[in-house]
Amino acid sequence: MIERKRPCSSESNEQPNPNHALRPDTTLLFIEPRSNERKPKRRRHMGHVIAIEPLCESSPFLEPRRIKHEEINFELIRDWLAYCDKYHSEPCKSDKFIPSQDFRVINCENGEVVPAPADCKYAALSYVWGDIEHPGPNGCQKFPQVVMDSIKVAPKLGCAYLWVDRHCIDQEDPAKYKQIQRMDEIYSQAYVTIIDAAGIDCTSGLAGATSPRQPDPPQGYAQVDGVNLIYLGTPPAEKIRASRWASRGWTYQEGVLSHRRVFFTNEQVIFQCNTMTCLESYAIPMGALHTVDAPNKKKKPILQDTEPLFLIEKDLGRHLMEFSKRDLTYDRDSLDAFLGVLNVYRRAHEHVHFLGNPIHAKHGYMINAWHHLEPGTRRVSFPSWSWTGWKGAIKMTSRQSPDHELRLVTQAGCSISLMQYIKACNTKFPPEMKPFIELKGKMGMLSFELIKWDSEPVIDRNRGVNEPKVQDGPWAILPLTTDITCYSFLYLDNESLTGLYQFKAPVIILEFGTRTRNHNTIILVLREKGDRYERVGLITSRDAFESDDTDWGVEAKPTVYKDGSGRWMTRAPTPEPKDRIWLQEFKEETIQQHFKSPRKVTPPKRNALPSPPATIEAKRIRKSANLPQRLLDFKRKAENYDVALLTYIPLSPAEYSSAYEQIDSAFNRFDYDPKRGLIILRMTSPTHDTFVYSLSRYIDQEIQRVGLDNGQPDGQFRLEGAEFPGVVIEVSYSQDGKQLSKLAKQYINYSEGNIKVVICVDINYGNTPSTLSLWKSQFNPDPESNDPNDYMLDYEQAIEAQPFRTADGKPLNPGSSLTLNLHDFAPDELCHNVPNIPIPISFAKICEFLDRAEKGQKDRESKDARGFRSTLKVRKRKVSSSSLEDLASDDEDRVKQQEIAADTRADHHDDDFVPRLGDVGVTYPDHDLRPRVAKRRA
Repeated sequence: MIERKRPCSSESNEQPNPNHALRPDTTLLFIEPRSNERKPKRRRHMGHVIAIEPLCESSPFLEPRRIKHEEINFELIRDWLAYCDKYHSEPCKSDKFIPSQDFRVINCENGEVVPAPADCKYAALSYVWGDIEHPGPNGCQKFPQVVMDSIKVAPKLGCAYLWVDRHCIDQEDPAKYKQIQRMDEIYSQAYVTIIDAAGIDCTSGLAGATSPRQPDPPQGYAQVDGVNLIYLGTPPAEKIRASRWASRGWTYQEGVLSHRRVFFTNEQVIFQCNTMTCLESYAIPMGALHTVDAPNKKKKPILQDTEPLFLIEKDLGRHLMEFSKRDLTYDRDSLDAFLGVLNVYRRAHEHVHFLGNPIHAKHGYMINAWHHLEPGTRRVSFPSWSWTGWKGAIKMTSRQSPDHELRLVTQAGCSISLMQYIKACNTKFPPEMKPFIELKGKMGMLSFELIKWDSEPVIDRNRGVNEPKVQDGPWAILPLTTDITCYSFLYLDNESLTGLYQFKAPVIILEFGTRTRNHNTIILVLREKGDRYERVGLITSRDAFESDDTDWGVEAKPTVYKDGSGRWMTRAPTPEPKDRIWLQEFKEETIQQHFKSPRKVTPPKRNALPSPPATIEAKRIRKSANLPQRLLDFKRKAENYDVALLTYIPLSPAEYSSAYEQIDSAFNRFDYDPKRGLIILRMTSPTHDTFVYSLSRYIDQEIQRVGLDNGQPDGQFRLEGAEFPGVVIEVSYSQDGKQLSKLAKQYINYSEGNIKVVICVDINYGNTPSTLSLWKSQFNPDPESNDPNDYMLDYEQAIEAQPFRTADGKPLNPGSSLTLNLHDFAPDELCHNVPNIPIPISFAKICEFLDRAEKGQKDRESKDARGFRSTLKVRKRKVSSSSLEDLASDDEDRVKQQEIAADTRADHHDDDFVPRLGDVGVTYPDHDLRPRVAKRRA
């Protein structure tokens, strides 16, 4: 594509001239990908440029440079710095250096780390640490390569000193946190920041400083019909964004807080101050790189693709979004790595913050209406209501017209307004705060449905141009009128609810949208955690008509509508908020979103897993009077195991909707197919119930015996209301046993190690022996922290798939045993002065329990049609899907697809897999010594 640009004057160190103009015959060639993306109204970016260079001797206004990759043109960089010194006073000059006793720098002449002198002119280094350790420096040979190169480069940029975080901050000094809190001062006071944008760790060195640069692809050069063509390489902004440096959390504030930056890449050097950007590959007149009439106020570059970084401006929300895309080695750093940016906004734009969440001092609102673009991962060191408590990219929504009241709580228990908190922050001794917030607003329950749009009718756009893009996932059901229902996408914070076909959750309205331009209703979705709430996700419901055709197909639509005939639409008449059906039962309430952590924990370095159980108990049946008669009959039969493991019962959508709460209370496992009008009910087998009951009861009795033998029938093991069990039993005999290890890690990871032991029993029918595995949580001291209370959570497989029964039912390894310990059943804080007595369970005993359970089922099946009912009072557990092999052969084809769909919901909907809204821990009211043992069949 050929496009003409309006040129500027030739490069010089003269004051910008408003009469400079590009020659009309200057031509640039842009390489564009073949795609259907909407083209910009006005091209303002560089692209992969091929520049046309005239062969005549006259100096062109836009001149590509042929780069010598063997060496760096430091004279050119010094020219850029000199021009910035001369003409960019306010936005680019370094902040006044204020020396302090603990601030140290590297003397570039001898490589010694010394206290900074009073008139210290220093360069700062921003790079990726990596996993490579280096001892403290006593000389240059002790520094990694990137520091060695920077010591040589800094004097060439006019700096006799160099500041490097790892080597200038004493890593053993407990007071190092003071300097971490001053990152904004350190980088803003630096004369220039050297950025290693090519290396992957500290051993890589600065590209071009000591070894030649190696661009990929190399810079191309050709002559065609008397014209020189030079390939300028990857656009600078794209090059920087793709670097390892741009992916790391700590380097974000190092870049945006600096006033002048020199990026070293494998293609070229890029200079970016707060007013202009200059390239080694492209000679653009510096006088044309900022607004002529106000060069010190706001930069307006000609080529936006040359901009490596979004710089400090008033939009703090944009910085939060950019930072959330970056990675951190340690989750606990999510606030510290952004603290410098927050400090700048506090001084310049009257923002204070609470646990990283900005509060505007003038308007008194907190930026808390954000959502994840994709489900994220919890950072357990911070609360769920704060962006610092999550790993994953976020997107800001409207926040200037809240329809809720947000208050904070002091450690003394006093509720204070945001304005009171702002005033307290400006005092010498601000109050200590509890890590949760109070929300007051319209609150109620909403229903959600998992929608896969491939199986839904085509959405009518109403204007018939392109079909809109919509996302598969959970959608909130918001009836507007008797004929129109709004469906709004739920942006989940994590994956714990992604597989649920239908569920309900408490919500609170943050904003009705009546006072904003885009008319978004913003709804925060929650789940109960004891007497408080935890964040689940966010809904942004668009109430106004879409107005811009060009927006269609660019982003997924968060809101669609459905009429009484089942037709999906992108537009529909929307009544005023007070007239919407879904809002009629909402009431004004005050709630608290909390943060609870038993200890400082750093999760393991691995991908986070979906949420395992918060409880093992099936929900107690509250009432069944309103159940349809067909379901009542099934329930009575199920109590005698006189039903199939998988049963389909006709039930209309209206019946299902009106009786949902009673169905949810009465049945552990169910799914609903609204298209066919069928409810799918799943039941556990007697073998499963008897086996897990026998094993758990045996453990229960052994703990009581141990306690009585040692004079320890102590109340400290009464864990009513505890959030997690101490020991979990996983049993699998209808699914792939390999999933057991994954489930064990899920339990331990989600519970932050409060689930200490997971017993995995894999009952393999066929030609494979039954096996037993044992997983344990581990708390190891965090090697990267000086705080003795910081731990690294990990897993240990103490027993790995040890066979205990042959395929034909005979005991294996009868002399082996599974050993639990008394401390496995309680938090460490409750185990002081209690002996950690072992509780062995022999493999022979486990085999005996399984044989007994199978024999009981065979005896039952040999009785009359009514069957034999065990006298054991068995607590039923929610289970995962039955295997297709357990079904009658003539049913397989009919139920196969429903089985797969039900499996997806079941694995996430079990009370013993996903923490249900409002669930608490298990109680054992008939024992003095109460273990925490969970049972579940996979």
